[in-house]
Amino acid sequence: MKKFTKAIFFLWINVIANNIFSQTLSLSTNQLSFGNVYENSPDSLQIAITNTLGRDVNVTGIKFYNIYGSRAFSASPSIFTIANGATTNIWVKFSPLHNIFHNTEMVIENDGLRGYVNVDLQGQGKYSDHYYDLTENQAEENLKNVINLITGNGYVSLGYSVARDSMFMKIDNKKINGQGASQNTLECVYTGREAIGYSSRTDCQTNFSFNTEHTLPQSLFASAEPMRSDLHHLFPTDDAANSQRGDNPFDVVSNPSWNVGGSFSNGTIFEPRDQQKGASARALFYFVLRYQNYSNFLNSQEIILRTWHKNFQVTDIDRKRNSDIFSMQHNKNPFIDYPVFIDRITSVSANSSAPLISSIDLTQDSIIYGNVQTGIPVIFNYVIVNKGNTNVRFSNFNLTHPSELSFVSSGNDTTIFPGESLPVKISCLTTVTDSIQAFLTFNTDATGNSFVSIPISINDSLIDGIDEIFSNVTLSPNPAHDRLRVSIKNSSDILIWSIYDVTGKNIFSSTLKEDGIIELDGIAPGVYIFKLTGKNGLANRKIIIQ
Repeated sequence: MKKFTKAIFFLWINVIANNIFSQTLSLSTNQLSFGNVYENSPDSLQIAITNTLGRDVNVTGIKFYNIYGSRAFSASPSIFTIANGATTNIWVKFSPLHNIFHNTEMVIENDGLRGYVNVDLQGQGKYSDHYYDLTENQAEENLKNVINLITGNGYVSLGYSVARDSMFMKIDNKKINGQGASQNTLECVYTGREAIGYSSRTDCQTNFSFNTEHTLPQSLFASAEPMRSDLHHLFPTDDAANSQRGDNPFDVVSNPSWNVGGSFSNGTIFEPRDQQKGASARALFYFVLRYQNYSNFLNSQEIILRTWHKNFQVTDIDRKRNSDIFSMQHNKNPFIDYPVFIDRITSVSANSSAPLISSIDLTQDSIIYGNVQTGIPVIFNYVIVNKGNTNVRFSNFNLTHPSELSFVSSGNDTTIFPGESLPVKISCLTTVTDSIQAFLTFNTDATGNSFVSIPISINDSLIDGIDEIFSNVTLSPNPAHDRLRVSIKNSSDILIWSIYDVTGKNIFSSTLKEDGIIELDGIAPGVYIFKLTGKNGLANRKIIIQ
């Protein structure tokens, strides 16, 4: 008799546990580990998402977070519907731009009214060019030191005469470097003027008025070697343009006294034409890290040069030039091979230290349970992500209406590390069908979020009502901006749609028979309720207008 009672007890515990913890979308794994992945060979892993919520669920988006301003992960598909009891497989792709260890989160957004689910993503980015192996997992001052080391290791100083001969006759000669000229051709990087048919460097200088531009003016380092002959910052220019540039720094010129071929000068600053802006920026970044920032020349220019570096991207000609110089000098300009290095260096001209960013993503602006049955516990999974680069401390978690709401997990003070998440699971167990409005509150030390209050809605007839007749209604995108697409499956009814604000005020109404676009012009950003009514029932959906 005792054994039977004990068995029944454990069966009851298992039923309750499964009832509580299986009420979000179920994932085949909570972590994807990609291992080593090279920038030119992306890798993908599969994850299965199972819907156990008792109704069809729309995955409305899959969210990733930027790493140094770009996203290394993506998913396909990212918007889809999972039928009740069904499983959908998605591929998550890791395509790193940086040779660093990536640790971040993927958040699966959905309208299942049990919260979002998240997956921890990890992978080591690698560079296929082993010249840069020492830069792996380096940033800021450490990365600058490594770049100085590798660009100086094995460097061959050609001497000024040999360097100029190489530039005029090989490196930038369009007959030799693959640009297709039928005879010796040199182009001024500032004006676009060409010297065609010259026979030697001396001939080009004397009879075609061409010169050699030092991107970092040689007067600043007293024309000393090896800086004077380093081809990575030498470019062909005509005499007039070379004279106009002089020793002036680069910047945007608003009132030019000289303007030829898209380049400008006002006698104090010089603006290269668009074709050269990126190359000039990368040449100066290289020079300062390879040698030094002579006379603080880069300081006043770094901001605009960073802009040019990003806006005027590396070309095939730039890459070929870098490779050709490597064959002679035995070193490379890292900002040509991997332009994203600049994202890991906060300052080239001064001591580089990343600013501390204390930031969290509250992935949902509210917790909406919909209509819940009495006596049966249901769980909402509220996901918080640390999207900054420093630890974030959480404290003083509290729930109003403690008789109906309680923490299943994460109700205690805790710390989230960068790239990690905090799933806050909240159980709702009510004995009434009355509408309940409550709040989840907590404190953090994240910037702008010292006190957080998340509204909780249970059994709200306007916000939470879901009728299975309209489970085939999809609204996208959500959040929306200037328009909202309504997709309806298997309906021939003439439907009335309305948009309400959170106070219940009707903002706009019209009719809809099939899929259509709703213009949102004139509706202020905020949280609204989209209500769709037909002869067979109604559907309410929360929408966010940004």
